[in-house]
Amino acid sequence: MIPPSPAPASFIADVPHVLTPAQHQALDERIRSSQSRGLGDIGVAVMPSIGDYAPADVGVAIYRTWGIGRIDTLGSARRNLGVVLLIVPKELAPDHQGQCWITTGTGAEGDITDAVSGRICRESIVPALRTRDYAGAIAAGIDGIAERLGKDQELASDSSTIGNGTSAGSSRRLPRWFTAVGGILAGLAALVGANRWRRVRPRRCPTCGQRMQRLTEAADDAPLAAGQRLEEMLKSVDYDVWRCPAGHELILPYRSHMSGYTECAACHIRAVRKTTRTIEEPTLTSMGTAEETLTCRSCHAVTVVKVVLPRLTAPSSSSSSSGSSGGGGGSSFGGSGSTGGGGGGSSY
Repeated sequence: MIPPSPAPASFIADVPHVLTPAQHQALDERIRSSQSRGLGDIGVAVMPSIGDYAPADVGVAIYRTWGIGRIDTLGSARRNLGVVLLIVPKELAPDHQGQCWITTGTGAEGDITDAVSGRICRESIVPALRTRDYAGAIAAGIDGIAERLGKDQELASDSSTIGNGTSAGSSRRLPRWFTAVGGILAGLAALVGANRWRRVRPRRCPTCGQRMQRLTEAADDAPLAAGQRLEEMLKSVDYDVWRCPAGHELILPYRSHMSGYTECAACHIRAVRKTTRTIEEPTLTSMGTAEETLTCRSCHAVTVVKVVLPRLTAPSSSSSSSGSSGGGGGSSFGGSGSTGGGGGGSSY
């Protein structure tokens, strides 16, 4: 399912051979130019089909298998900087469903967000794919990704030597991760305080305008529907119930993102639990497969989907030499393969 890495001959795996040799070479040069500017790795996979797999799963598997993303020093703006562009031409897909998907490495997901990935696919790549201009589609994707990364001020000001992954100015400023952690902690504290205030602040009844009173946890279950009470029991949603002297009630939901439950597509109750069964274990040379079962404890709907398990990676002692491969000169990737699964795209 996952094509072999095209490196070091190329950055592009053109499985169905939709590109001419001249187009292929020109696109490689485009990626090499972006890479030499310190904008990380861009890998492209053109495939005739991805079977029953989701494009997001295939993109992650390609990213990790190919080792895309720069290995660099902790705090470097270019650490784990990489992107995969996955294209399935509509004309070649067995289900006639074309796909464009962009998967980001952990170092790129702040610039190439899920929304940005989807927009690049919809507005720049898919229009060319509809006219079967495959080279134009890939060029538009490369340019859109490079343009977005090129706007990152930290990448522009990072004095890292692109060839060796070391930072010339690191001794004169705090590491990027240090300041980031401090900012995150301060932001979380402010967020918790603000959220608490928004939840308990005095409220007026939207119906009669009288001041409302927030019911206690013991008393607020009675006005809830059965599905809402189930969500509270599962701790997937916590409901506050406010009541005015006239008896009007206001029910406000507060979702928990730590419960492990998600919303059911059928009944819309946040009561879906996912279990995973491995069908084929991944190895160092091949992908694995697994079956995810989504079960709703409210309406008892069951959905089963197949997912790709990325190929295992062997411990490497060559990270110092791998870091230099992201600097251009050859068609090689940085060797990181670190992605959190971020990305977005569009079907057509």
